Amino acid sequence: MATSAPHTPQPSHQLGNDNNNSDTQVLPTQSLSPSACPRPPPQTGADDNNLDARVSPTQPVSFSRVDGYNGDDVSTASDTDDHLGSCQINLVSLAAQAVWADRGLDRHISNLKADLHFDTEKRTALITLRGQCLLKTVSSGTVPLYLFIYPESIQSVEFGYTPSPTAPTTEQGGAASGLKRFIRLRFILTQPPTLVAPKNQPLEPKGSSTILVDALHSLATVKDLSIYLDSSPLLTDVRRQLALLPSIFSHANISNRLTTHVKHTSLCKLYQGTGGQVINPRTTACEPALHEAQETQPASSTQAAFDVLQDPAQTSTQTRKRSASASGFLPPYLDRQDERVIAGPSNHQLFESAERNASQSQESTQFSPSSDRNGKRPRLATPSNLDLPSLPPTPTAADFLEASTDPSKFYTIRQQFLTRIAALERRNEQLFTRNVALEARVEHSSKLEDWFKLEVRERVGGEVTRQLDKLHQKTGRKWEEEIRQEVRDQITEDVKEELYEDATKQVLRRMATVLVEAVDGSGWLVPGSTACENLLSRSVVPGENALYAAVADVQKTHAEEMSEEEMARVMDYLEQNPLSAVKYNACGETMRKYFVGQWKADTRRRRSWGMARW
Repeated sequence: MATSAPHTPQPSHQLGNDNNNSDTQVLPTQSLSPSACPRPPPQTGADDNNLDARVSPTQPVSFSRVDGYNGDDVSTASDTDDHLGSCQINLVSLAAQAVWADRGLDRHISNLKADLHFDTEKRTALITLRGQCLLKTVSSGTVPLYLFIYPESIQSVEFGYTPSPTAPTTEQGGAASGLKRFIRLRFILTQPPTLVAPKNQPLEPKGSSTILVDALHSLATVKDLSIYLDSSPLLTDVRRQLALLPSIFSHANISNRLTTHVKHTSLCKLYQGTGGQVINPRTTACEPALHEAQETQPASSTQAAFDVLQDPAQTSTQTRKRSASASGFLPPYLDRQDERVIAGPSNHQLFESAERNASQSQESTQFSPSSDRNGKRPRLATPSNLDLPSLPPTPTAADFLEASTDPSKFYTIRQQFLTRIAALERRNEQLFTRNVALEARVEHSSKLEDWFKLEVRERVGGEVTRQLDKLHQKTGRKWEEEIRQEVRDQITEDVKEELYEDATKQVLRRMATVLVEAVDGSGWLVPGSTACENLLSRSVVPGENALYAAVADVQKTHAEEMSEEEMARVMDYLEQNPLSAVKYNACGETMRKYFVGQWKADTRRRRSWGMARW
């Protein structure tokens, strides 16, 4: 009983304005052939004035200005009743921003205009995003590019308030605070939005419009996007009705889903009458789009089945045989309250008789072991070789209807069959929705796990860094104290040594002065006096003779190798270390040279250290 579903009208579309930098719309209505676009056809129409018009399908295109508004953005909303899913929204040329993810990267665009139309009483809706761009083929002015989101492709909507397009949103329905000025509408779609551009023109942007065109191309490939609206110019009633969108597109409201607005159906009026064309550069979803259009019109397939059941004479003989061998008109289907059982014992008897006749026909049919003329395959035996009972006549539709059968019973059976088909389609859609929700939940869990791992990594890294800094500070203070103590001890030793040297020099100078005065007074140094020999024979100071001999030898032997300053340092060293003079006198010529070189280096190091310290 399979038949092709008749063609159903394509979803309707809105008409956008293509005037230079204009933000209003003119909306003529015109049908679009099925071959124009595999998806619902885009919006239509624009003029050269800052107008917002609505045109009846039976009237020609006309223009009228919206009363009571003097700006670029128009927002109107009608009063709603207390029903949660009832609202009428008409937002035109409202400043909007879009945020989405493309290949794992978050993207954002701000210079867009949005048109939102929702009418739950007429069960129609339409969402449009457009951006003004500069094209190389247009000499002056900008050209609008349109993105259409059809209600048939909206799976769910999320509503919330946020201070900026990048900040987290509040819970749905929460009042907007002073800082949370943006309304976020997140759309989960079954098909990406439709991108519309000028017809028969290459889409070649120039200047900064390249970024806008690339963003619109990317938006035409995603199924999850968020639209941000500035809530400050919106009335309270408008914001309240926008908060109803999640309930209107919720899973519990599948039977009352909205369809595309029927007043906006043509592309021919776009771009000053030249028309527009659908551009999907990264997708070739023709078959899924057609399948989606068929799913959004379940009444079409149902009507086809209805037409077949209306004309039993058109069914084939094999179909009637299968119907006769069935246990009833309808397959068993449990857990449905809308099924009605047709009482009629005569009908049951006819069904059982047809089933028995069909089973006997199948059992009596046997294959003959003989082969055909070429001996390759078996064939059915001829009637002369088999003793078969006569076959009952093939039942027809009239055999199942008694003279007393009411035509309303057959109509009831048909209605029951159609009801079950519709129930199966609804169940299939519910299962699909649950599957999508489960995928979203799994994706959310995966993102939550990734966030948890990243948070743990950051916190552990921060704690390790803090502990290392603390250890470095503690160790640095300890090392600093040790270095300071070491420097202090070294300076103390150097000062002590210098003080000792200075004191020794002063004592020796005083002793030398006293000795010279004594010698001068005694006349020991007078020529021919023997007092000098007696004085040299006995040492007034211990080691005096050795020091005298060492100084005399150093002056005699190394006078040419050392300067006067170096010679004075060596003598000072011998004066401070009398035992070194004794050791010098006891050594040979080679060792005496070695000791002199060592004393010179030692005095030079001490002088360098003193100059560096002071």
